[in-house]
Amino acid sequence: MDNLKLTAKDTASDGHHPAVMLATLRADGSRKEWPWHHNYDGNGTSHTWTTYANDTAGIRNATIEVANFEGSTYLVGCMAGSLNNPNW
Repeated sequence: MDNLKLTAKDTASDGHHPAVMLATLRADGSRKEWPWHHNYDGNGTSHTWTTYANDTAGIRNATIEVANFEGSTYLVGCMAGSLNNPNW
């Protein structure tokens, strides 16, 4: 998977910050969580990261997850979208 664009936008002045993460489902059904990308710059800011995913165990499905953090503590999150590998 090339040229993945992940965006985290902060829309609240609440002292928390947003983050976005890619998670993939491997051929054997196991889940791989890729690193979180954090936007620490405050309300009204948005950050986009261009990245890729390559897994020798295969990628059956890709999911984007977003969450709010307080420092390094995960507060609440949700799945923002999912896509099956069309070549699977």
